[in-house]
Amino acid sequence: YKIKSILKPEYASICVDDGTQIGEGKTPEEGCSNLIDTVTLFTQLGLLVHPKKCNFIPSQEIVIWGFIINSVKMTVKLTPEKALALKSDCDLFLKKCPERDKTSALARNK
Repeated sequence: YKIKSILKPEYASICVDDGTQIGEGKTPEEGCSNLIDTVTLFTQLGLLVHPKKCNFIPSQEIVIWGFIINSVKMTVKLTPEKALALKSDCDLFLKKCPERDKTSALARNK
C-alpha cells in the first residue's frame, strides 16, 4: 500500500537491474518530494540505488536505455551511438543474407 501511495499517480517501470521513476506532482517541489520518498523506500527495502546514475534535476530531455526522450517535442530517438551500432548490425546482416531473402523481405514491406 505504501509504495502505491508514493508512486501514484506517477508511472514506474522496473527492469532486471534498471528502473525509471518519473516524479510528478502539483508543484516541482511535490514531484521532487515524491522522488525522494521513492528512493528512500527502495533503499529501506534493500534495493541498491546508484546516485551517480540518477537524475534528480527536472529536465525536458533524458537519455535512458540508449534512447533520447524529449518531453517538449514528444519524441523518442536513438542515441547516435545506438543508431551507429544498429546500422552496423544491419550492414553485417545484409552481407550474410542471401539475395533472394533480401528481395522477399523488401517485397513484403511495400
